[in-house]
Amino acid sequence: MTSVVLLVVAVGCGLWFKDDVAQAVRLRRLVRQAEQGTPAQRAAIAQQAGAWALEERAVCRSGGFEALLDVLMREGRSGVRLRALRTNLLIGRAEMPGDLANDDDPLIARHAHIIESLTGACACPWPTDVLMPPDWRGLPDEAGRVLGRYESAAPGSLAVDSFEGLPDLALVFAVRAAREATVDDLWPALGSEHASVRHAALLVAVERFDEAACEQLARDLMGTSHDEHRMSGALLVGLLGEPGHVVEDQWRRERVWLVRQHLAAARYMLGVDDGWADGPAQGLLVRRDFADSAVWLAMLHRGDRRALDGVFKPFESNAGELVDLLDRRRFVFVLRRYVPELPEFWLYAEVDTQRDMADMLQDWYLLHRNRLVFDEGARVFRVGR
Repeated sequence: MTSVVLLVVAVGCGLWFKDDVAQAVRLRRLVRQAEQGTPAQRAAIAQQAGAWALEERAVCRSGGFEALLDVLMREGRSGVRLRALRTNLLIGRAEMPGDLANDDDPLIARHAHIIESLTGACACPWPTDVLMPPDWRGLPDEAGRVLGRYESAAPGSLAVDSFEGLPDLALVFAVRAAREATVDDLWPALGSEHASVRHAALLVAVERFDEAACEQLARDLMGTSHDEHRMSGALLVGLLGEPGHVVEDQWRRERVWLVRQHLAAARYMLGVDDGWADGPAQGLLVRRDFADSAVWLAMLHRGDRRALDGVFKPFESNAGELVDLLDRRRFVFVLRRYVPELPEFWLYAEVDTQRDMADMLQDWYLLHRNRLVFDEGARVFRVGR
């Protein structure tokens, strides 16, 4: 009787829409099924609960939803427990029933330990809290030490005699670190066959050099016959917001499919709402011949949180994939630009340590996902208070 009264009050106060009323009724039914039903029913309920949390349904803010998750986190099958644990984070709730940090499933125990570390609920630090950051000077190969020296240096802090002969990625960070450099020094990297190098070079260009120099660079890039340079030029215009007409002019005459997709991404970054993010972008993400990082860069620039969902994959255990994206593909620099509050990720660390940090990044994102607010002026996501 009490729940019916509360439901009527909620409706009378305009707190719930019709769909939410129906979901509230269904929620009571789901709690009973989770308590009394079969393992298969609990697995299906866990799937539904996760979907509601991703959609930020009002029903997820109820005590009944938390009670449902508590039931699911005690389920015998580890897959259900893990999904419920992640759903629990998505609603911004770090409290967990029982002692999941000592769960029989090492993956659940691992994530429960991370959550306790993130929220300060555990006196035992996560391993990365007590390790020293890796030192690039201890790397076994000269190329790695060169890259590490430039990558770890503050912008404009080093005397760099020459950029000639440097591998593309080392060149990008040498330009960033050099006291004396011009935006044109990035030209070779902006034409790299590797999207990760091009994207790092774009961010360095915007960070390191003035707007006028970057706009001229964008025009020069768009005027070349080299496809990768035109791809970089398109995204550079998207990052700058100017000169937009260059993208539109190129859009009308461009015939190379890959370049056209970058132009479409740039138009989206410039504010053209032609359905690109909902349609074509989603198709590009499943293609092997197009860099998913280009799609995510464009979407992050517009404040579309689906890019972060694509990176962190809320309901997947993807530490290895995430390490590859952040380290080998250097997407960590894109994430730092657009989500400055993210926990650290160490380049040059041991792989096991990087996997620990990748898991922590994923859990941090789940815990804060539904409170992230996009600052249009600064073009960054911040955690709402």
